Amino acid sequence: NILEVGAGTGAILKSMKQILKGSIQKYNFTDVSTLFLDDAKKEFADFKELDFALFDINKEVDFNEHPHQGYDLIIANQVLHDSNNVVETLKKLLLLLSDGGRIIIVEATLRDSNLQAASIGFLEGIGGFNDIRLLDNKPMLDIPMWHNALEEAGFVIDVLLPNEEQSIMGQHLIVIKPKSFARLEADKVNEYINDNFKELSNN
Repeated sequence: NILEVGAGTGAILKSMKQILKGSIQKYNFTDVSTLFLDDAKKEFADFKELDFALFDINKEVDFNEHPHQGYDLIIANQVLHDSNNVVETLKKLLLLLSDGGRIIIVEATLRDSNLQAASIGFLEGIGGFNDIRLLDNKPMLDIPMWHNALEEAGFVIDVLLPNEEQSIMGQHLIVIKPKSFARLEADKVNEYINDNFKELSNN
């Protein structure tokens, strides 16, 4: 199972479609905009494994709308800077991961690029953050800031590309994994109870 948050125009899915078709159970294509979802339904009408849903990274997660076993992969392409609080958003995504799951993050990481910040701000209207970024009112996080945010949220970096703080492209791809598994799976909880408390239930 795969979840993409802030899927937008479907650029990531377009690049992966042929690889994924027939090899996954479900791809949950989500965004805050019904306009993007409506366009994607037309664009990917032949992709039977695809589900479409509204998902706002700044709102509480309704776990009833997601697979109880969690997602094997969550994709967040140029969306986490829209978080009001990056650490809190990461913690929400952590609870949606399956055991062994990973999150792929692609983010601009040049904090002092006025052109980059202005372009993103114009397109997305960002600026409602209430976390560490308030100190200098810059929406993007550099790699040291990502390290700190991931550590606080309970993640470690699995892959960092490029594997250095500065990128000539002004962005990085970060693959992260939880320090420990955080999601409670109902079937495993029931199995544990049945295995360990049989005698109590029989009395």
